[in-house]
Amino acid sequence: MARKPKHPCSECGKGTIRKHPILEIYLCASCQRQQQDKYRYITKTRALGEYRLKPDDLESLGVHEVDNPYYKKAAPMQLYLLNQVTELSKKKWGSPEPYIVELVEFSNDLLVWFLEDTERLKQLPPD
Repeated sequence: MARKPKHPCSECGKGTIRKHPILEIYLCASCQRQQQDKYRYITKTRALGEYRLKPDDLESLGVHEVDNPYYKKAAPMQLYLLNQVTELSKKKWGSPEPYIVELVEFSNDLLVWFLEDTERLKQLPPD
């Protein structure tokens, strides 16, 4: 059985047969571990929830599917590069930061007004 030819790692130049599944570059395991800020993954669920993105937003990004380690019979996990998700969030929302809910204190007059008709609460915008 012939061995696979080694290609230079795009970071350190050492020979490797590992190809990054999203970026399609040759990348050795040690470089991927050492530069986690550049090559860290995020699950689709976290990307949608924490960065307020929609599934359509993620379609433009490369995805890497792996077997779900927690539920063997579940659908495969969809992984994205974290830095690509934060860039997408920055373009869409003006900030690469995850979505953080900020609590706002209502005045007593406003609370009384809401209590008079609770349907008014349902008409509040989400953000």
